[in-house]
Amino acid sequence: MGPFRGFLLATFLFLLFVGAYGQRCQRVDHEMCAELPYNLTSFPNLVGEESFKDASESILTYKPLLSVVCSEQLKFFLCSVYFPMCNEKLAHPIGPCRPLCLSVQEKCLPVLESFGFSWPDVIRCDKFPLENNREKMCMKGPNEQGAIQDERAKALERESDEEDKQRAADRLNGKCPQDEVFLNRSAKCVPLCSNLQKVGQTDRDSATRLLLFLSLSSVILTILSVFIVGLS
Repeated sequence: MGPFRGFLLATFLFLLFVGAYGQRCQRVDHEMCAELPYNLTSFPNLVGEESFKDASESILTYKPLLSVVCSEQLKFFLCSVYFPMCNEKLAHPIGPCRPLCLSVQEKCLPVLESFGFSWPDVIRCDKFPLENNREKMCMKGPNEQGAIQDERAKALERESDEEDKQRAADRLNGKCPQDEVFLNRSAKCVPLCSNLQKVGQTDRDSATRLLLFLSLSSVILTILSVFIVGLS
């Protein structure tokens, strides 16, 4: 066997190996899926479409649903179905995990039903892997923004509760922050006179009015005293 025939045979075997065990990836060049965390896909996709043109036309049919923003995960979910992630070292494309599909379905199905539509069979959730593992890989997708904000709010609330509990314990032990002083009579921490940050504007106005009243009262009493002494 000559060198050229050997090269052709090696090339044929390599292409046969790639066709059997790997994928031929191509770039995800669609405006709707421009912000994906990956940029390579392969065909057929997860709904059996063989070309980029077919996938592009199909995903555009969901544009009205995307405009409603029923779920912030919807766009990623659709893109991962019609343009699944491709890795040439893997035999199959990677699409969404089932929990992602169920989350999107829960939020968007009522919108579809309000217009007389049902959940499309081609993106039925039981078609996707339950979780990402060695046997079947899938993508969990981004969290809902609302869920993230809820978690942040809960974390801040927990921190605030812990701080309040710590301050209460310190006050019971007669300990106060540096800008406060402990009063034995009331068993409370009160702000120092030099610290105006914790004193609200209403309290300052009240204190100003009280001082003004006391000053005027003092002046009036002084005048009355002088007047009475003069009459005597």
